[in-house]
Amino acid sequence: MPNAAQAVVDAEKLNGYLLDPAHPDNGGKAPFFLGLGFRAEDCQVLAAAFRQLAVAFPVTESMAPSHGRKYVHDG
Repeated sequence: MPNAAQAVVDAEKLNGYLLDPAHPDNGGKAPFFLGLGFRAEDCQVLAAAFRQLAVAFPVTESMAPSHGRKYVHDG
């Protein structure tokens, strides 16, 4: 992924989507991440983990939906 170490991980998306068990569209992602010990009040830990994953693992898929380029990493 280009510039993976400088990837921006939006805290609002982490807290309002990935780490919010009440969000209707997160498909169980919140219980998964919360179960791993990530917490909304310390969401930068999850952001750092995502950046590390982006650096350590190759892109397996890339697409350009209307809201920006999306990279998929398996890790």
